[in-house]
Amino acid sequence: MSALRETLEQAVEEGRLLAASAGNIPLLLAAGHNPLYRLAISQLVEAKAWSELNDRFFKTLAFGTGGLRGRSIGKRVTDAERGSRPESEPPEHPCVGTNAMNFYNVSRATQGLVNYLKGYLNSVRSDRRPSLALAHDTRIFSRQFAELAAKVATELGCDVFLFESARSTPELSFAVRHTNATAGIVITASHNPPHDNGYKVYFEDGAQVTRAKRKASDSRIRFRRDLQSEIALGDLATGGSRAAERTQCSILTHPWDRRRNFRATVARDWF
Repeated sequence: MSALRETLEQAVEEGRLLAASAGNIPLLLAAGHNPLYRLAISQLVEAKAWSELNDRFFKTLAFGTGGLRGRSIGKRVTDAERGSRPESEPPEHPCVGTNAMNFYNVSRATQGLVNYLKGYLNSVRSDRRPSLALAHDTRIFSRQFAELAAKVATELGCDVFLFESARSTPELSFAVRHTNATAGIVITASHNPPHDNGYKVYFEDGAQVTRAKRKASDSRIRFRRDLQSEIALGDLATGGSRAAERTQCSILTHPWDRRRNFRATVARDWF
């Protein structure tokens, strides 16, 4: 038994750590090989920051009103997450946790959504490839989350139309209909505090997903909690300091622009 596991089990016995949190921590660590995950968790354990660990791991982020929403910056930022940034600036890396808006959950959500779209198109006997319009706001990590969602979707066989810079939510809704996309994603937390971020989903009519569609997408996300699917998502989401990889998608300068090919760079060392 590892020293970390022993410490977590002891904290559960002492009533300091929730059993659910102790169960979700190894799930995240098993999902990939990014040393940042283990380092951030170890720093919180060493500091006996049990409340912070419970906030981050007591559940796995699930679809709520229109999508996902949660903290991308922890209440307590670890040295691992801060990276090279001074305390006066936002951390270099998103909050590590299963109940947080980070690369882990953006990857899972995009998998669930694309698989739902494939099932939907099959149910209506359409031979269309699934397609997504993607936008983001100016929040911390929003662009990185949007580019990761674009990469995951394209690797799962989905066409992607990604705005070149921050856009408002109504522009995303319009872009879904203008590009004839099957669905849309906007990375935003709306009125939430700046430490939060979100992942809102819109359907082909440009409106937010209904309760039924939300449940269907969420079931596909939960089914793939171990991140085993058509692509090695554990490796994708935690690739470490690999060379930047390029993914093919279309970039929209405005929702009414014609589609033009662009090779969007997604740096692996974000994950």
